[in-house]
Amino acid sequence: MKKRFYTTILLAFICQLFAYALYGDDWGMANNRVQMSIHTENGQSAEFETNQPVLISVCFKNISTNETFRLYRANAIEFDPGYSWQVISPSGKDISPNMEKIHPSESGGFIPLLPNGTNELKFNMSHLCDFTEIGTYKITGKKGIYSPAMKKAVFVVSKPLFVVVK
Repeated sequence: MKKRFYTTILLAFICQLFAYALYGDDWGMANNRVQMSIHTENGQSAEFETNQPVLISVCFKNISTNETFRLYRANAIEFDPGYSWQVISPSGKDISPNMEKIHPSESGGFIPLLPNGTNELKFNMSHLCDFTEIGTYKITGKKGIYSPAMKKAVFVVSKPLFVVVK
């Protein structure tokens, strides 16, 4: 029994190290043991050419040891109304997409976010915003994740991601 306990603790520690190695310290503040991170897809450069799609990865981390959260994923992921995005252009203009006006995806499903686990989803932000102005954009994401224990969604917010359009 003691051996199983220590093995579980060791595996949880290794999972946390793996998540840190993949995503660094890009995680937003924890809210009810869940965090969100956004970064460029596959950790590539945050520089894009004009008219090149701005591809990002959105990651969620469950830092609890015993609760499985439910992350809704729409099939047309960019049109999932559960997300909200703040996008600031190089000139300081707020070009955030109004997710309430976007026709929501008609289908999707829940993905489990296991204890000490991470999930990563790919986004083409160019489907939501025009990145035509040259300079640095600031992108921040927010998403509701369902907590079965609390019987409601908890909202997590990422740290800002800065992308450069050349």
